[in-house]
Amino acid sequence: MNPVSTSPALSSSSSVYRLLHSHRFLKYCLVAFMPMVLTRQMLGFFGINLGPYSLPFLLLGLLLAVLSWKNRPRNALVLLMTGFIIYCVISGCLFVFHDVPIRGYLMDLSMYVLPMAFFFIGANNVNTGDDFEKSFVLFCSGFMALGIYAYSTTPAWYVQWLSALSATQRFGTEVLSYQRFSAFWGTSYPVAYLGMSGLCYSFFRLESSSSRLGKGIAVLGIFIFWISCILCQQRASMVCATLVAVAELLYAIVVLKRKLAALLVASVFLIVSCGFLVTVISSSTRTEFIHGRISERLSKMDSAMSERTIQYETMWRNWNSEFVGYGIGSGGEYAYITGHVGIPDGNYVKILYEQGLIGLTWIVAILLASLLRAWKFFLFFRFEAYLICCYCICAIGASAFCNGSGLYAVPLWYAVGRIWNSAELTRRREVIPA
Repeated sequence: MNPVSTSPALSSSSSVYRLLHSHRFLKYCLVAFMPMVLTRQMLGFFGINLGPYSLPFLLLGLLLAVLSWKNRPRNALVLLMTGFIIYCVISGCLFVFHDVPIRGYLMDLSMYVLPMAFFFIGANNVNTGDDFEKSFVLFCSGFMALGIYAYSTTPAWYVQWLSALSATQRFGTEVLSYQRFSAFWGTSYPVAYLGMSGLCYSFFRLESSSSRLGKGIAVLGIFIFWISCILCQQRASMVCATLVAVAELLYAIVVLKRKLAALLVASVFLIVSCGFLVTVISSSTRTEFIHGRISERLSKMDSAMSERTIQYETMWRNWNSEFVGYGIGSGGEYAYITGHVGIPDGNYVKILYEQGLIGLTWIVAILLASLLRAWKFFLFFRFEAYLICCYCICAIGASAFCNGSGLYAVPLWYAVGRIWNSAELTRRREVIPA
């Protein structure tokens, strides 16, 4: 008998199938993820509107998570995470019991649930290496460096864009005296969250990179991300970024016994950072104003939380579904701006209202279990532990788990998944010196 010939169509489809399920496809998508996001944002800044950018990228993450499902770790945390995502999705059924528009649920589905898909990508056993972290540091630091350059040199086109964005007629450089640093985003929140994440990943790259070029880019990233976190004037970002730098310094001195090198790096870090900040806000007027704003925001943390008290008190008065809540999106930012009970400033209270004691206990258990595992292997996963702690601190008074377009929470869930990747742990034992 003649052998059965394989048709070109079948051969082509099988090749596509193998590509989609290969490690290369996952690697290429992770490397391209942040460049695609930042390129889309830069085009939007220059007036080239390609439409909403967050949902397609988050759906790409969902596709990668589904394709890598068979390579997931077999442990209780994966089951816990899967169950929590299912619980989040079906909680939308609770919308029939109140009058919050269904759009609130759809927004939280994209901003809160879709980023969780990156947990499964980070935990994927064939996904070893630091491709995502490397791409993140390289492109985000470059993006923010361009923003810092524009923020410090105050070119007319940048000032006009900020003025138009803030709905004012101030086309002079005075707009930069009160505008928080936002690079090319138009808001300081992505700078805060991506800056904190980039800082943690930069320390990781500094520790794990084997080349001088890689370590040099990591050091440069540390400066750029820390300065960005300070200039964005978000309280939690300023505090968390500084705590991460101090924690890594103390770890290098106390545990790794690199006292001289750590102190030298710290001295250079402070000198260069302070000099850079002075250069950025070189105008005496801007220096005084920005210094005053940063000092004021840091000194009024108590009043910042008291401003949120009204939201919380309103929630307590209307909260009578203690165990399952009212469904995701029912107490979020969209509900708040449409006149319903809403908690846009504080994720823990928001989760308690929307998903009840069950939902809050569930997500806290996931994050706590991940931190405990990171503590067990702290030498190798301390960078992810820093990042998770930053988000958990921010979630006290902000929407850190479902912020902005949902893209800002991607580093959080990717880091949680990374901690549970046993193959990645084996790799890091080889590349990170004890």
